[in-house]
Amino acid sequence: MSGEFPTSWANCPQDILMEITSHLNLKDLVAFLSICPAFKTLMDSRSLWIYLLERMEMRRPLACPVGTIVQDLGIDKLQEIAQRTGRLEANWNSEAPLILGAVKSTNWNLQRAEILHIIPGTGLAIIRTLNKITCCNLDDLESPVDLHVGPVIHVAHYDELDCHLMALVTARRQEKGSINYLHVFRVKYGNETNTTIERIFHAPLRNCGNGLFINKDVVGLITLHASYINVHATNFITEATSLIRISVGYPIHVASHLCSYMQGRMLSIVIADGSEYDIFGCPADEIPFGNTHTSQLGGERILEGDVIRTGRIDDRESHTSDLEVVMLNQCPLGLYTIIQFEYRGRFAALFRFWPAGNQDALTTLRLKGIIPYRDDKLPLIASSASGSCVAFILDQTPRLGRFGAIMSLYLVTFTNPDKICVHLPEVPDYINLEDVHSIGVDEHCGIIYLLTESGNVFAIPYA
Repeated sequence: MSGEFPTSWANCPQDILMEITSHLNLKDLVAFLSICPAFKTLMDSRSLWIYLLERMEMRRPLACPVGTIVQDLGIDKLQEIAQRTGRLEANWNSEAPLILGAVKSTNWNLQRAEILHIIPGTGLAIIRTLNKITCCNLDDLESPVDLHVGPVIHVAHYDELDCHLMALVTARRQEKGSINYLHVFRVKYGNETNTTIERIFHAPLRNCGNGLFINKDVVGLITLHASYINVHATNFITEATSLIRISVGYPIHVASHLCSYMQGRMLSIVIADGSEYDIFGCPADEIPFGNTHTSQLGGERILEGDVIRTGRIDDRESHTSDLEVVMLNQCPLGLYTIIQFEYRGRFAALFRFWPAGNQDALTTLRLKGIIPYRDDKLPLIASSASGSCVAFILDQTPRLGRFGAIMSLYLVTFTNPDKICVHLPEVPDYINLEDVHSIGVDEHCGIIYLLTESGNVFAIPYA
């Protein structure tokens, strides 16, 4: 029987082979399917690769745009996405992810700009300058498209296939002061479509609020008051509006931070400072989704705050007077804050992660150093679209009066409910991190973007 394979392998039922493949990573799967010519049919089977991608997507985003329907893809594209996703998963799980591929660089002459958002899986970056929003394609280097706006106060994003929605609160200076405006922009893209950006909604505001959210057809401004939260939601398709006042039940501290996120059609609002947080829920039937009209909502509504979850901390850092919250964010596995503080002349960045479903659990990570701020008071930190990845630059040896000694690029991932994972990605020697002015991260394709003060954009691939 030399050179022949056992009959049991050649005649192995496909459902059993599929079960075997479910326990293998991509590298081992390819090796397994290569041991027998009879397996070639399975290797070329779309159903296998669709099944494999569906299983991968349970662990991490796939290396393709949001909303991609894998069942509609050909075998070559399925294999390409699987291989890139597998490389990224293995690389970003290591302590020091390596650069895999060529680093792309371009200069759009966007001095002192900020990366507002990386549209996942597309190579498209939305960049803000003082009075302009620019959408740049960093993959094929096509000419950027832009729109003029005023200074940006708040921003929120919503991604779906071939379309990105972005909400902005901006300020326009006038002789008697400034006027705030709410905008909704649509970025359209795709293989057969030139990238375009257009304003689809525009309205003046009484105040700039404290936070912003956007969904498929609704944009909302969130404002904190002494003991309640105002949510002013507008359907930017039908122009139906609702004003919801949520009673908190305690005085809201003036320094509190806010973030919000949608789960289905439930709006969750997080109020937090360095030592505690509360999550309040706003019912979906109070928000003008879909074809709802203003007359159906009953005008202004006053609700008692429905506290979904509460967390408290009592440690030394919580009582530090100069504690600073750098980021408050949500990811699929929970909620986290990033704070930094000074203690006896030394600085530290502290990560606190509360896994979803267990308000008593808390995971922490402390890194020596400080996340620098640029001239326009922007910290050198960015989260991915889902919030599961945070990329930032850390000055590792700062003391009072001395900064810029050792700058390093860090990647922190919240993909394990029991652990905050920290990584030190490889950075090309020719990139001076002290020149970096803004950061972006695409967790779908494993790319970290660095924008320098002179307008150079570097796209560093890790998949």
